[in-house]
Amino acid sequence: MFPPRSGLYVPRVRVYFEGRLTRPFEYTVSLQRSVDGNWDLLDGFLNFRFSDAFQVRFGRTLVPYSYDWYDHLEQYFITPERGLFPLNFGLSRAAGVLAHGDLREGRLQYAVGGFDGHAVGVADDNNIRDAVGYLNLRPFVQSEQWPGLRHLNLGGSIFGGKQIVPQQPLPLRTSLQSSENAAAASAASATFLEFLPGVSPLGNRAAGALHLAWYHRQLSLESEWQAGRFQFYKLGHPGLTNLSVRGFHTTLGYFLTGETVIDRVHCDPLAPPEFPGGTVRPRGHRAVRSLQPDRARLERLYRRPRQPRRIDPAGVHA
Repeated sequence: MFPPRSGLYVPRVRVYFEGRLTRPFEYTVSLQRSVDGNWDLLDGFLNFRFSDAFQVRFGRTLVPYSYDWYDHLEQYFITPERGLFPLNFGLSRAAGVLAHGDLREGRLQYAVGGFDGHAVGVADDNNIRDAVGYLNLRPFVQSEQWPGLRHLNLGGSIFGGKQIVPQQPLPLRTSLQSSENAAAASAASATFLEFLPGVSPLGNRAAGALHLAWYHRQLSLESEWQAGRFQFYKLGHPGLTNLSVRGFHTTLGYFLTGETVIDRVHCDPLAPPEFPGGTVRPRGHRAVRSLQPDRARLERLYRRPRQPRRIDPAGVHA
């Protein structure tokens, strides 16, 4: 076990390249500088956008398990890291095929796919693939009666797979988890549980999660409950041991400076900092006060029934 030590750590630095090859073919490539200073491939996939309701993604990408991990990237988390259960028992980024889309004018988001079986803290030595499914409901997104609940999200996710190659599991940590950079991760994050020597994940694994997220004016609230069942093998002991794990996390954020949110993405400051030579104002990306970059999505989600398609900023702020 690595002794804890004080210090300032930057767990990740990322560079993203995104674009469109032709109208239906989109791509994303991202590189990450991890805590030990090495650069590696984080994401690399093609997305075939046949329509908003049906898209197919192929390559290394986020796995649709756990709301905050799949819905938005780590830089948009309310807190710097994900909850303890998905961090230690969830799925990592993985290579696979994913079908996803938005249905019923944005009321239902779905994702289902098959991936290479890469669990957090375990390198991919499997020949068995994981199946993953995700649903997110926005039941009041078009509501005139309940405008305060327009950005309420309810749903769940599930995965199942099998570990067929015994491997030494990583210890359970509070923030940074990495199978390739175990020494650096141990130095940068507190360890609260270690497995005994000779213990390896082997056999079936499955987990499910139920989530609730609500965004209203300056408020962001995210909560998720998780449960899983995993099998382990101990050298010298016959048979497999079943381990059941449950956990939950709740996170609350509020903009004291008055910025309003509809989800966890870029948000333009109302009072950008002043510097000699001009004002620094970051580009908005689905922020309420900067609607242009994603006008089509806002029109689809927030247009009023039986009225021409238009953006109503007053309705968005309700």
